[in-house]
Amino acid sequence: DGDGDVISMAFSNRYNLSWARGQLANAYPAPHARRYFARLMASMRERGAVGYEIDFLDFNYLLFEPFNTELGAAHEWLGAMGDAAAAHSLPVQYCMALPSDLLESILHSAVTNARASHDYQPGGDNWNIGATSLLVAAVGLRPSKDNFRTALEGGALNAELNALVATLSTGPVGFSDELGTARYDILRRTCMADGTLLQPSRPPLPIDRSYTSAHAPPEGKHIWVASSAIGQETYYQILAIEADSESESPSSSSSSSSSSSSSSKS
Repeated sequence: DGDGDVISMAFSNRYNLSWARGQLANAYPAPHARRYFARLMASMRERGAVGYEIDFLDFNYLLFEPFNTELGAAHEWLGAMGDAAAAHSLPVQYCMALPSDLLESILHSAVTNARASHDYQPGGDNWNIGATSLLVAAVGLRPSKDNFRTALEGGALNAELNALVATLSTGPVGFSDELGTARYDILRRTCMADGTLLQPSRPPLPIDRSYTSAHAPPEGKHIWVASSAIGQETYYQILAIEADSESESPSSSSSSSSSSSSSSKS
């Protein structure tokens, strides 16, 4: 509208939005991105938003020509997003980020977490975020696992494993069951009665020998270690996951993965 209260990527070019091969639209980095994101974040805050997720970051970079041909264009675009989010106290999640995006996040305090998993599918290995979490955690972000379901009639969900990994990840924990079908017995173990997530200080990461062929765990088996700093002491949580090389079908009545965890103190 005339006052700029409504932002429509499809029908307005107020912010010089450019389509990349018909698949997505971006505000041209300078100077339009800063005006666009400033208005977008202000609008979101006015409507009660508590966070902002930018998805398909890899497509954004690879398909939007200025990011590939103009030095500093991607830096300017991500900077405009991060500065606007910080100005309105909105945390940002990066999704489908490239390594370059994760490195860029070091400059933007508003970016708090990044997806370390692919999209969730019942019975799949979406829980396997160990290796990806290495880079995400190294740049100061919280690894995030995609949402998961706790109940599905006749399906192999690995529900407890998904809930455990999501909780230990230090990132957001989201379940996606139909209304009224979620298993409370699983979800209540992810948090305290007031909703505070029971998370470690550092996410579970593969043990070092995972990267040495001579001593690595057998294929399909994972050993991850998380840690919690409490006062002057550090507690370690060990998560051992054994998965078959060929996962069972979603219609199977048994889980395709089993997990165990233990804690030790130093």
